[in-house]
Formats: sequence, structure tokens, C-alpha cells
Amino acid sequence: MESELLDLYHKAKYVNREVFVEAQLQSAGSNQARLLERMEKSKNFMRNNVIATKVVYAFVLCFMPILLLIGYFEVIQSLGSAPIEAIIFTESIIFSIFFGLNFSYLILFGMLNTSSFMSGESFDWLHTLPISEKKVKKLGFMTLFRSLDLPLIAMIVAFPVVIFIGTQDILLTVITAIISVPNVLLSFCILIFIGEKLSRILYGKQKATKKASILRMATMVGYILMAMSLGFIIQLAFQAVGILFDLLITYKYTSILGFVFSLIPYPFGPSFFISNFLAPTQIPPLLWVTSSIGFILFLILTWLVYQKAVNSLDLVTASEKMREKVEETSVKEKEIVEVEITTKRPIIAYMRKDLTTATRDFQTFMFMIFPIILPLIMVFSASAGIEFGNPETLDILIIWLFVLMTCTYIPAMLVSGLLNMEETGSAILSSLPILPRDQAKAKLLLMLSIQTFSFLITPLIFSLIFGVWIVFVLIVSSIPLAWTFMILFFELKIRFFGQMKYKYVIEEINRNYKILKWVIMLAIELGLFVLLLITVFNIAFITLNIPLVSIILLGVGTTGTLILWYAFNRMFPKPEEMKRYKTGGALRHTPAVGAIVLAITYIGFQFIPGFLELLLIPILPYLSLIGLYFIDFLFVFGTLAFLWLYVVPFGFKLPNKDRNFGEYLQDIGLGKNQPILKNIAIGLASFGIFAIVVWLGGILLGTYIFDPNILFGTPTITNLGWFLFVIMLIPGIWEEFSFRGVIIPNLKRKYSQTQIILISGLVFGFTHAINFLNILVGGNPVFVLYQIIYASLLGFGFGYMFLRTKSLIPCIILHYLVDSVGQLFLNTLFTDWISISIYLIGFLGIIPAILIILFVKLVTKENGR
Repeated sequence: MESELLDLYHKAKYVNREVFVEAQLQSAGSNQARLLERMEKSKNFMRNNVIATKVVYAFVLCFMPILLLIGYFEVIQSLGSAPIEAIIFTESIIFSIFFGLNFSYLILFGMLNTSSFMSGESFDWLHTLPISEKKVKKLGFMTLFRSLDLPLIAMIVAFPVVIFIGTQDILLTVITAIISVPNVLLSFCILIFIGEKLSRILYGKQKATKKASILRMATMVGYILMAMSLGFIIQLAFQAVGILFDLLITYKYTSILGFVFSLIPYPFGPSFFISNFLAPTQIPPLLWVTSSIGFILFLILTWLVYQKAVNSLDLVTASEKMREKVEETSVKEKEIVEVEITTKRPIIAYMRKDLTTATRDFQTFMFMIFPIILPLIMVFSASAGIEFGNPETLDILIIWLFVLMTCTYIPAMLVSGLLNMEETGSAILSSLPILPRDQAKAKLLLMLSIQTFSFLITPLIFSLIFGVWIVFVLIVSSIPLAWTFMILFFELKIRFFGQMKYKYVIEEINRNYKILKWVIMLAIELGLFVLLLITVFNIAFITLNIPLVSIILLGVGTTGTLILWYAFNRMFPKPEEMKRYKTGGALRHTPAVGAIVLAITYIGFQFIPGFLELLLIPILPYLSLIGLYFIDFLFVFGTLAFLWLYVVPFGFKLPNKDRNFGEYLQDIGLGKNQPILKNIAIGLASFGIFAIVVWLGGILLGTYIFDPNILFGTPTITNLGWFLFVIMLIPGIWEEFSFRGVIIPNLKRKYSQTQIILISGLVFGFTHAINFLNILVGGNPVFVLYQIIYASLLGFGFGYMFLRTKSLIPCIILHYLVDSVGQLFLNTLFTDWISISIYLIGFLGIIPAILIILFVKLVTKENGR
């Protein structure tokens, strides 16, 4: 008998692996092809997965009995100070909770394998072998056991081992070991019943009705909720042990309840039987009798359920023809009905296909349901300490922050899940007359619908419960912002992975550097979120007006959504435009949009060093102020160097496509064939003009103060001193790379010289709006508005200089000297706003720009020589 069982256990290995593969394929959903590819590449891939899964499950289950030790120590402390009936009743409840949690984890770990097993498809090949039906039936039970053997053994062994370690009580350990076996067996048999029902729901052949789809969805939602809530329940159970003792020990009817509950076979029967051995000499005889009866009933129940479970395997292990015969006899004779075939618009058809697939594809369903569940959990947990009776502006913004934070990960979840659905059957789809535009639009609309529902459900619940509708209004006004995040991530995914020569597709065609691409996509979303967060909090703290913030959010979000929707139509043109369409080059074909994108990218990259510098927090206290300044300079300078020397020329492919590094430098005005000394002289002379003008303006309109410490003093927190010569290399070099070197050659494709000067100058000026962040440290927003104006005016002069000289060198020299040495000539005090306005706009903007343009025109020829 023993050798037969070992033989069956050995043979069950092959069936178990097939069951595991089937379960993995079912849970992989749209990634089945990728899973099969991994299995083909590695012979041990599935074997290693099986072992790893079992080890993880067993490891988790080994820690469950710790809950009982907490209860045991409470019993030891309570002996002699409370009635023994109350102590035993309370400890029995804790044992029952332990049995319930063990059973829940077994369901969670074994559900998918068991439901796949109960479909019976893994046994069809066994009927081609000379094995009797009786052995096939036993082999089925052994296969199911083998799929969870290590977790089951861990459940059986961990219970008495942990009890022995914690109590050093041999008798109690023996009793727990005896009860552990039938308890695990009963849980295992119930798992078989549940797996059979779930198999019929998820994988049944007669389940194509709407009712069945709803049932499948409800089952999957229940499974997901159980998986997510089980951790919270366990944490609550560990925390509630002491509370249970305090509550139940003082309850006067625990004696009567103990006699009644101990007669219930499961889970109270074995729980009371074990608890009696904590203090066997103090237990009333009647409680011994009822507990023994309950334990015997538990054993009988376990035996009956075991027999039922074994018999339920008859149909599973039967041949395919036998199963079909049974199914046919159970289905009533179908009536002949007329089927009306209706046509639907392609976008509606694609969306319906995805929703139908989600009712059968467990993984796709998870990707759709998680974006709704996770924000609820995260926002409610994070806002537990907020007083909603009279919320302040900061409280409202905190709720808005946590809701908007979902935009950093929900787009990634939806894009990853829904776009990968097309990988299964992609060969068939590629042979059909499918328009990528219709596919992409259907996917995007479905994602936007899910995200909008996810974005609104949490604040709506908040508002209904607490009556704080201002929160709901603020978040409703932020919906276009959420759409902006969603469309941006979708387009980035298509751009990085789905670009072909004449069209974009939603499938992953370009899989090289996959991890790097995902990191860049997530970094862009996170950078946009941080920028938006800082801006909104600035506006909110300045105005203290939530309705005004809502209007601004609505405007910014709507603008972003419209721009990205325009980009979507560029990526997926209408059918009549496809004949002359080529992918890529959108920033080159629409250079004004390209200029705006480059400006936004430049701003966004300036936030990256702040995150990188967080890694240096442990060593920051040991650095001097100058050391901190140099570290910040190196991080910022290096990040912007990466942007303009790698990302822009080889990622964005601007200003020209497919150029090597030398050709890129030539395009942006840093080539070797130019009069370098003359261009340096032009830059120096132009700065001289600027310095004289601003110095005269300071003397005429205010009180100019000559202070050499501005340039040569020791760097402090309020005065950079000589460090100005270092830090101003950043704007002097990289702003010229951006707004003159790359943007102007790109604008030449479409615009005249005057238009180029105006566009590049205005983009340069409005980029300085980032300095509104200085309001956080007490800055005046009026001066930022003036800076935007005079920076735009100076930008006109820089633009003309670049076009006339065809060189970036004089622009870099002039810009660097204005930002560094120029500070010496700007040290002027004013007594009224009129003088300030005339100085900043006239003497810092209009007059220098005009004079520099006239000077450059005078010393250069039309062709730039």
C-alpha cells in the first residue's frame, strides 16, 4: 500500500506540472505567448516556478501559528484572575480565527491551480495509457495534493512546532499535532469543492450567457477583494487578541456559550478540545464532554467531506467523451432560435471585445479593477487624520494631492494591461483590414473611462459621507489633468514600442531597451506630477481661494488634453491621410509645437537632480556650503548635458534626423568652420553694450551701488559671490543650446526670419515663468512677470545674433556674462514702481535688444560671415 502511494505520488509529478502550466496560462491572460516563449527557452523554467511558488506559500503559512502564542500568553496571565470558562471560551475563539485564516490562505494560494485541475483537461492524455480508471481517480487526488504538498505539510507541522516552542508543553503539542492533520485535510477537501465550482464558472463550455459573465466577474472581484483584504484581516487579528480577552473574559454568559459552541464541529469543536488542554485539571466535566463530542463530530465531518471530495473527482478524471456526455445530459434540449447579426462601429466593437475578454481573462480583469480599488484604499488610509467637519485649505489640498497621485501609476497599469491584450492572436489580427487608429482610439477611450471613474469615485464617497463638496468640485475640475496624464503615457508607450516606418501600432514591436524606456516614461509622469504639485500649492497659498485654483486646474488640464489629443491625431491619421504618412518627425513638422515641447522638457529635467541628490542625504551634514553648491551644480549641469547632448539629438532627433554628434554640433552653430575669434569678440562687445545701458539706466532712474562682493565675495546663502562664475555656466550654455541652437534651426523649416525671432524669444521668455516657484521663499511674483518680459526682449536679440552669425558661441558668451558679470551692473535701488518698470522693460529689455541687433547687423554680412 505504501509503495503504491509513493508510486502514485511520483507519477502525479507529470500531471501536476501540466495543471500548473494550465493555471499559469489561464492567469497570464494576454501574455500567454510570452509565457510559452520563456518555457521554450528554459527547460527548468516551469520546474523552478513550481518550487518557488510552493516555498513562498509554505513560508507564509509557517508564521500563522504565532497568533496562537499571543493568545496563549494572555491565558497564562489570566489564570487565577478570571473564570476558567471565560478563559477557555476566549482562547477557543482565537483558535477558531486561526483555523479560519489558515483556510483563507489555502483558498488564496490554491484556488487557481485547483480550478484549473477541476476542468479535467490535464487528465485526457492519461486515458491513452494502460492505467485503470480506479488508479486514475487516485492519481487525481494525489496530483491535487502534490500541487500544494509543501504548503499543506507546512500547515500541519508548523502548528504543533510553534506551540511546542512557545509553551514547552508536550501534551498540548501532541494534541495540536493530532488535530492539525484532520483540520488541514478538511480545508483541503473544501478547497476541492470550491475549485470545482470556480472551474465551471471560469472555464466551463456552457457559460457564454450574460448571466454567466456577470457571475464570472463577481467571482473574480470576490477573489481579488479577498486577496487584498486578507493582509489587513491578519493584522487586525493580531492586534485584536488582547481586546478579545478584555471583552470576553468579563462577559457573564461565556459558560453557556462555551457549552453550545463546543458542540459545533467546525471550527469550534477542535478549538475547544485543544483549549481544554491549556489547563486540563481546571476544566468543568461538562465542558470536557461537550468538547469531546464536538471533536468527534469534527472527525466524522472530515471523513464525510473527504469521501465526497474523492467522489467529486470521478468526473474530473473521466475521459473527455464521458465528461461531454454528462454535460449533455445535464443541459436541456436547446430550442432553435433566430440569430440577428448586427454591425457596430469599429471603436464600439473593439471596446466591447476588450470588456468581454476581461470577463474571462483574470489578469486583464485585475488590470481593470485595481485602478478602482487601489485609490479607495490609499486615499481613505492617508486621510484618516483629517478633520472633515471644518476642513482648511491645506486639508482640501491634501485630499486632492492623494487623488491626483493616482495619475502617476494608474496610467501605467491600464496601458500595461490593456495594450498587451493584443499580443495574443496578433498574427491573426495583423492579417485583417484593421485600422490602427480605430484600435488605438478604442483602447484610449476605454482607459479614459476607467480612469475617470477611478478618479471620481473616491471624492464622491468622501463628499457623500462628510458633506465636503468643495473637495469634489476641486477634483472634478482636475479631470482634464488626469486625462492629460493618461493620454501622455499612452502616447509615450506607442512612441517607444509601436513605431513602424509608415504607421504606429499598439503592439510592442520595438522591445529593445524595454526597462530603460519604462523608466523614462514613469520619470516623465512623475516629473509632470511634481511640477504640477509645486505650482498648485504656490497658487493656493498665495490666493487661499479654492474656486480660483479649480478654474486654473481646469484651464491647464483642458489645454494639456487638447494638445495631446492633437498629437494622437498626428500619430494615428485618418485613412485618407495614411498614403502619404510617415511616423516620427512630429516635432520637426510642427516646429512651434517642438519649441514648446523642448521648453517644457528643459524645465522638467531641472527637477531630476533634486531627486538624485536625495541619495546624498547621509553625507550632507558633513559638507560645507561651498561643497553643497558644487554638488548641486554638478548634478544639474550633468543632467542638462545628458538632455542636450544625447536625448535631444538622438531621442527627439532634433533639429535634424539621423545626424551623428559632429553633425549635430554643426547644426546648432558649434561647428569647426566658423570665425571663432570674431564670434567671441561679438559676444564680448554685445555684453559691453548691455552693461553700459543697464548702468546708465540705474544712474538715471535709481541709486546705483558698486559692490565688488557681488562677484568676488565669499559664497553665502544670500550671496553667491565668486560662485556666480560657476553656477551661471548652466543657463549660459544650456539655455542657448535649447532656445537658439536647437529651436531656431527647427523653426527655419516653416517660418520667416522675423517669425523665428519672435517665436524663439517668446518661448525663451515664458520659460522663466518657472521662477514663480521663488514665491515659496518670499519672492515677489511681479518681478517674475517683468523677467518674462525683458527675457523675451533679450531673446529677440539673441535670436537675431544666432541667425546673423550662424554661431552659438557669441550667444553663449553674451548670455553667460549677462547672468554672471552683469549682476555687478544691476545693483540698483529704486524708490517707486514707475522707475522699476521703465528700468526693467526699457533699459534691461528694449534698448539693449535694439542696440545689440544693430551692432550685430553692422559687424556681420547677410550670409553670416
